[in-house]
Amino acid sequence: MAGMEEKMDVDEEREIDQPAADPEPEAAKKFPPVELAQLAHYYNTDYPCELMQRWLGYGSASLFRRREFVFQKTLYNSDGQAQDKPLMVRYKSYDGSEQLRDGLKKFEPDRVEIGPVYTHQPKLREKVEGRIPFEPVQRELVFDIDASDYDDVRVCCSDRRMCPDCWAFMTAGVRILDKVLRDDFGFEHLLWVFSGRRGIHCWVSDKKARKLTDNQRAALSKYIEVHLGGKTIDDAKLTIERELQGNWLHPSLKRIHAEYVQPAFDQILLNPDNQNNLSHPTIAAGIVQVYKSRVGTVAGVMQKVQDIMQRAVSHAMTPRQAWEAIRKIKTQAGQFQKSAEWVHSLVEFMYTYPRLDVKVTTKRNHLLKSPFSIHPGTGLLCVPFLLDELDTFRPFSDAPHISQLTGMRLPRLEIFERYIERMESERMDDDDDA
Repeated sequence: MAGMEEKMDVDEEREIDQPAADPEPEAAKKFPPVELAQLAHYYNTDYPCELMQRWLGYGSASLFRRREFVFQKTLYNSDGQAQDKPLMVRYKSYDGSEQLRDGLKKFEPDRVEIGPVYTHQPKLREKVEGRIPFEPVQRELVFDIDASDYDDVRVCCSDRRMCPDCWAFMTAGVRILDKVLRDDFGFEHLLWVFSGRRGIHCWVSDKKARKLTDNQRAALSKYIEVHLGGKTIDDAKLTIERELQGNWLHPSLKRIHAEYVQPAFDQILLNPDNQNNLSHPTIAAGIVQVYKSRVGTVAGVMQKVQDIMQRAVSHAMTPRQAWEAIRKIKTQAGQFQKSAEWVHSLVEFMYTYPRLDVKVTTKRNHLLKSPFSIHPGTGLLCVPFLLDELDTFRPFSDAPHISQLTGMRLPRLEIFERYIERMESERMDDDDDA
């Protein structure tokens, strides 16, 4: 079908006793079904088209006209069953908010995604491609933090599920990323958005951020990225292991460790009220394995680490007491304190530093779900939140279900409005932008 493309896309060791299966988290419950009539009504009347034009146009009609919008629509078989793959319609573009609204009414999407600003209007791509360059020239700098990327360190949930206990990993990542983007790069206009299920998106709209090339975005991501992933905690690779071991960690990361990583580790791993604390057998076993793979050859170390973690699992020690005891372990020669001090910091980074989907950040043509889009799987509204409300924001209650939206002003719309107004107050003149 012309103009339609699918989206490209996610010492002898003693074992620690393992637990019985945890109860299913409250957040794993099914969400109310999303009705097609609800989606049509929302995008026809409530989706904030005017604000989207003000935000994505940055005062320039040309920029908005060259912005790509992408619509997703679920297709159904003759028996009424939804097909596995939704239809993704790319390279839609509009002259203004009224035309965007008309496009939404015509297509009736399940959700809306936002792409880059191109050299030409995306709707004219087939006419100009091959004759003149058609490529992205601007894009907000975006980041994606996903709860499923913490599956190796969380025991409360897995895969698509999320609850308040693992939400704490996400909020720790937000605080750290916000600090680095503002202090190390000088960005000011950051919009934090709950993705509607298990993710958090960050949109950086500063002009210098939007102008970054793919290579510059990759370099910026490499500077920020610490956790390289892994299916288990022992598989996890961090970019800073040599720096920690040699005690020459970058000053920025030293500050982040002291001000954000250690407090987050305290809040989650040392908190007996969080299911993911280190007295959980799975968490304890993972921490033991990290020490074994790094300093397991230091005489007597593993026996002591295992003994302490087993006491934590049996609740003979609190999580905090256990961690403090591990930090104080010394061998007769005192070499453990010197050789393993870096592993303490490594563990803290492993569990609390944000895990980023770098592909989202480095490619300007990568799509990202629009703020105030509906998540088709949960029916929840993708809402913005403020950094100073991280401790009180509850994604599954503060993000309303589509069935709750009829006849009401969109919740949290004022956060989006103030975000746009702050940029407009700077009178950014982008009329002559590429």
